[in-house]
Amino acid sequence: MPVPRLVILIIALVGCSACGIIGTIINLQMVERVNSQMPPESQFFPIGWYIAKSLRLKREYRRLYPNGKLLLAEKVVAGGMFVCVAACAWALGFFQLIGSYSAGQCVRLMPSSLLTGFLKPSRF
Repeated sequence: MPVPRLVILIIALVGCSACGIIGTIINLQMVERVNSQMPPESQFFPIGWYIAKSLRLKREYRRLYPNGKLLLAEKVVAGGMFVCVAACAWALGFFQLIGSYSAGQCVRLMPSSLLTGFLKPSRF
């Protein structure tokens, strides 16, 4: 691996980790703010997240803080993480691998038993 790609890979990995930590901190701040406004029986427990719970937290945050900036900050950090993952993939040569295969080469990689079913005329 060339040195510039290795440097980009290391920077992108560190950036991805930093975005993950910052995103976690933003999420915990959101939980803290929402829990301060809700009754104790409907507060969010900060451990054990799944998609429905995350969506409910975002909905409650939007309802309680219509001008809150944490949702925007979370989206910006997620975008930064996506850019870092794309940079890691580029540094590892992932996009060169995809571009090196033409349609004909992909067909040659398929088993012949799959191709024969598509190439035979159907008999009804």
